[in-house]
Amino acid sequence: MRHPSSVDFVESANRVGIPRTDDLNSELHDGVGFIQHNIRRGIRQSAYDAYVKPVRNQPNLVAETGARVQRILFQGSQATGVDVIVNGKRRTITAAREVIVSAGALNSPQLLMLSELGEGSVLQSHAIATLVYLPGVGRNPAGPLLRPLLGVRDTRKFV
Repeated sequence: MRHPSSVDFVESANRVGIPRTDDLNSELHDGVGFIQHNIRRGIRQSAYDAYVKPVRNQPNLVAETGARVQRILFQGSQATGVDVIVNGKRRTITAAREVIVSAGALNSPQLLMLSELGEGSVLQSHAIATLVYLPGVGRNPAGPLLRPLLGVRDTRKFV
């Protein structure tokens, strides 16, 4: 359920000509809409609480703190693992099934480009070969770069 003042804000913005966008994570960032949240039992959850915490004790999940991913490794067009630096030492971690890139609005495209995925001319200007030509990588960053224009604090829980 949406807070009534949030609904009013979005409707007012529409009336003065600001376009509505239903997904602020899509290509269209210019507009007004509702931010997507992970909500469980009426309480907002972090990505960690929603997705990692429930499976953190699974034997096939390894959480490595202080690790800095250097690049994604490929065999042909299949991602097979990552090169990381942990405590100053380079390591290779191989994936059994998939590699998930979740490094944020700035670091995810940087990691893709360091892994030779992106706009060929941009990669070449940094002496990086092009494994896969993906012209949208690194363009129109969103997410943490966008901040709410209006904050509403309400002690009631909306379910």
